[in-house]
Amino acid sequence: MKEIYLDANVIIDLIALECLTEVLEIPSALFRATENVLKEITDPEERELVESAISRDLLQRVALTEIEVLRDYAQLKRILGDGEAATLAVTSSSGATMASDEKGRLRKEALKRLGDERLSGTPELLANAIADGRLRAQDLEERVHVVAEIAHASAATHREMHFTRILDEVRARRGRQDLASGSQAYRPPKGR
Repeated sequence: MKEIYLDANVIIDLIALECLTEVLEIPSALFRATENVLKEITDPEERELVESAISRDLLQRVALTEIEVLRDYAQLKRILGDGEAATLAVTSSSGATMASDEKGRLRKEALKRLGDERLSGTPELLANAIADGRLRAQDLEERVHVVAEIAHASAATHREMHFTRILDEVRARRGRQDLASGSQAYRPPKGR
């Protein structure tokens, strides 16, 4: 069984897309999150969904306890955020995969320590949930469309583009232009 540690951004995106349960139910993976990551999820509704997943054994809470991991974490904290540092420290020592959509320093450090094969993100997890039959491609298309429309209406173009990019990456991993046959792919309105 593949062990995958989730960063806060992945958990929050899966919640926004209403896909957290579908992803966490993939039987070939064991999903974990460090206590440091879980502390970063501060929205009460998001927190409730995460705690529910933990109580149903879909997500395991992990504390950093090993001396080697704690040393690595302390060094990584100098250049990364708390949850990112904790997740990278534990995946580096355990052989697990890290799921994070962060770019910049984290991605550079993760690639150096884990290699591309042990670095994943929201698009890969969604594509796996579709392949496993836990999530319908058409449902994902619709959910991304709704989230992107909400972001567009609130002038949150960064968030709108973020979810559109996630959907494009899922499509690329699935090898098709549109996930659901006949569905109209969401594109931001012109002039954006």
